[in-house]
Amino acid sequence: MRSSLYLAGVVSALAALSTPASAGTEIIPLGYVFDRYTDCGTFCYHDSAGPGALTGTQLIDGAVGVAGWGANLGNGGAYEWVGWVGDSPVNIDFDFVAKTRIGRIEIGTTQDDLNDVVLPSVDVYEWQGGAWVAAGSLNVPENPANNRFWLSTDPHGFLTLDGLNINSNRVRVSLRFSYDGPWTFVDEVNFHAAPVPEPETYAMMLAGLGMLGAAARRRRRG
Repeated sequence: MRSSLYLAGVVSALAALSTPASAGTEIIPLGYVFDRYTDCGTFCYHDSAGPGALTGTQLIDGAVGVAGWGANLGNGGAYEWVGWVGDSPVNIDFDFVAKTRIGRIEIGTTQDDLNDVVLPSVDVYEWQGGAWVAAGSLNVPENPANNRFWLSTDPHGFLTLDGLNINSNRVRVSLRFSYDGPWTFVDEVNFHAAPVPEPETYAMMLAGLGMLGAAARRRRRG
């Protein structure tokens, strides 16, 4: 079970998984659905709804697992990782009921080896006008430096898409499997509200527009 880290970022490309940084207010979706059934290998990696289900709660329950995809197994049934093998892409559609402004998305994932469990590439879409519209993407280059021991109890990292400008009641997180690894695992998916500019920012923007308008008028008179 392996993966690689492809992040063609909205603002920048990341070389490795990162720890979530402070962002806007966290927004919890009402729920989500997959378009691919979760799979079993040495163990099973189903969501809380169990095998044969296309939904669950593990990606938004606030229970964050660890970097080792096997470390939680047998720990009171605390299976944190949801996993797929040989399916690409896997689309996860999150429902927010009402239109919601989202500026940042964090996807918890892990990698143990480039031929086994690898990090996915991520595309994000918002539902607009009855269709899915691209909102951002993340490309993670293949990098063995992202490998973590499959029984590691260290915190896992997150792939982060920042600077988004989503305003929708539905958001699709699409996982594309890259390179050699047949498996991709996901734990928590966090959504954060887009920052609201301070009043001073609006004032500066208006002043700047005013200066541009004045300059344009002077050029026309000249």
